[in-house]
Amino acid sequence: MNKTQIIKELTDLFVLVEPLKIRNTELENSSLSSLLSERAEKIFNYFGLTYSLKVGKVLDEFVWQDELTPESLEKFMSTLTDIAGECLSEPVNDNLSNDLAQEKQVKPIVPHEVFEYVQKNLLLPLDETEFSQIEIGIRILWNYSLAESIGDWDFKRSVDQYLTSIESPMDRGKMVKIVDLVLEYLEEIGQWK
Repeated sequence: MNKTQIIKELTDLFVLVEPLKIRNTELENSSLSSLLSERAEKIFNYFGLTYSLKVGKVLDEFVWQDELTPESLEKFMSTLTDIAGECLSEPVNDNLSNDLAQEKQVKPIVPHEVFEYVQKNLLLPLDETEFSQIEIGIRILWNYSLAESIGDWDFKRSVDQYLTSIESPMDRGKMVKIVDLVLEYLEEIGQWK
């Protein structure tokens, strides 16, 4: 999906909500709820995001505004871009308390060590760009959840959605192997499962 397509999705979403605003109808009670959710998910995926309260609030403010303007479209897209940037700059995992970390002998996640581990154990060529794209897809899910409660297929789905959103041609079989190796490494250092 490119910028023009995302602007069309946003415009369509705004137009779909218009009848609800006129009737002052709750979204949850609307038959449009499913369609609106699908469109919102496409929009979030474009920015490499999954639903969170913060992202949902930004979307609500956008669709419930009185008038759609080029400025409001740009502001909304800029805000989601900023949120996506914040997600990537957050610490990889600060969900564990110090006591739990000491009890489990948890080691910190060192990105270049993860890359080296995957590169050493993957029987396919891997460049830093491919690894970086997969790492971003993992971080998106990791930063918005308790890592210990996430299954491996949740990570694979998150990475696949991110790769789709950036239109990456990466082979999905290769992606699955890389995610498995990253999770294997995280398990070895006590950060996952």
